[in-house]
Amino acid sequence: MSRKRDTNITISAEDEVQIQQILEQYHQIASELHESTSRQQADKALASIYNMSEDAQLALLKTLSKEQNSDSADVLLAINELAPNKAVRKEAHRSLIRLTSARIYPSWTPVEEQALVTAPHPPRFW
Repeated sequence: MSRKRDTNITISAEDEVQIQQILEQYHQIASELHESTSRQQADKALASIYNMSEDAQLALLKTLSKEQNSDSADVLLAINELAPNKAVRKEAHRSLIRLTSARIYPSWTPVEEQALVTAPHPPRFW
């Protein structure tokens, strides 16, 4: 099976500045994820990443996969679990695989949402 080639992503200078800002504060994002107790809090911690363009997010994820610590793995796992964009989730998963091949694993676990309360009586079928 042939291996997919990495596509070169062209990003603007503004996106490059945003990527550098996120890279400087991804440890803080990871600590906010560790403190989060709900999906909304985790989404709030990742809001600065979600506000970037898709190409900038993909470039950020590839750069995070080169960081060799568990905080980057935590951020990648959170993006993989919570990101609204499918392409971004897939790239986060690929980046997580790159980190796990280097034996770097995430320590953050996604917050389980409470299940809906079921009705006391099952619905009737007529």
